[in-house]
Order: sequence, then structure tokens, then C-alpha cells
Amino acid sequence: MALPKRKSDNSSLERALKLISKFSPEERERISQQLKIEELRYEIQKGIDAANRGELVSGEEVFAALKQRVAQRKTNSKK
Repeated sequence: MALPKRKSDNSSLERALKLISKFSPEERERISQQLKIEELRYEIQKGIDAANRGELVSGEEVFAALKQRVAQRKTNSKK
């Protein structure tokens, strides 16, 4: 069961959204790009941490999964 949101969480979010709305489109784009870079760094670090723990996936498995995803997207795009 999910915990109910605290009132302060909602008000913090509302304040953040109000602040963001004051940024210019260029500033919002720059912030968006920075957030994407940070997310990429986070995901890379997760992979590094997993590799350090010995949780590796073989190249064959990776490419098989990628081929499957590409085939699935091609199938879905034809619908």
C-alpha cells in the first residue's frame, strides 16, 4: 500500500513548478538537457556498480535483446 503524500511534498512540487514556469524557453531547455545528462550519468554508474559486483551480461545476450527490440518496434510501427 502506498503511503499518502505529505502536504509539504505537494506544496514543494507546486512551488517548483511555479518557479520553472518563470524560466525562459532557453533556460528550460538547458535545464532539461542537464537533467538528461545527470540521468545518463546515474544509469552509467548503476552499470559500473553492477559490473563491479560481477553482474555482467554477455555481448551475445545484449545483441539478441537489441535485435528483439528492433524487430518488435518494426512490427509495432506497421500497425
